Amino acid sequence: MTNRREQIRYVPEKHLKIFDNNSNKYIGILANFSTDGIMLITREKIESSAVLQCRVELSQPILDHNEIIFEADQLWSRKNINKGWWESGHKIEATEKNKELLSYLSLSFVVGKWKVPGVRDVNTAPAENLRKTTRYEVKDRYPVYQQFSYHEIGKLANLSIVGSSFITQKHIEKGTLLNCKVKLPKTIFQQDDLFFDAECMWCKKDGDAGGYKSGYKLHNVSEHNKVIILYLILHYLEEQKTEQRICIVK
Repeated sequence: MTNRREQIRYVPEKHLKIFDNNSNKYIGILANFSTDGIMLITREKIESSAVLQCRVELSQPILDHNEIIFEADQLWSRKNINKGWWESGHKIEATEKNKELLSYLSLSFVVGKWKVPGVRDVNTAPAENLRKTTRYEVKDRYPVYQQFSYHEIGKLANLSIVGSSFITQKHIEKGTLLNCKVKLPKTIFQQDDLFFDAECMWCKKDGDAGGYKSGYKLHNVSEHNKVIILYLILHYLEEQKTEQRICIVK
């Protein structure tokens, strides 16, 4: 499955200022953004041929960075008569590092209150309190391996912040603790794999898959891997409509 939410627009909780990275001149504010585009609000009209060298000043550091730098090529512009300002849409180009910072920034808006690794001094609900009762279906069935070998355990069927289920060829005994490594659809936040320990809570024969389906409670998930799970939920996974066999909570 390709990334199905590339065009989701994220709206900052606080107005983030945009400056010209070369002249340090104030351009405007970031109204919203996606993974490949932004909308700016400016006092004056931006020329249609303009390619802006932008710098976003962050209100909190992310991974020890206080700013994000990118190039913005204007696609459209319009005057907001009621507000008395100009709005413009831009396609953006950025280095891999700045793309990563933009991805963290987008997650900070979704999670709320800047709760991502590398963001300092924020009092907010931890990531594991989010989406506990909802499982997200993994249509592409990412392979799950033993963490310290290349032996395949099975396929990832669904995932949440605190639990998951696998499709396996063999029966998994209840209470079994697996050290898991899940192959990601692409490199996400500098990782090719997702790591966690999984405690088997149940296992049953699955006629549709021709094997077994088993449910797990997740353990030893680092903050970095929690954010990768959130990224998968936001960009790759579908909310599962069927009722879950169990709901795992701490």
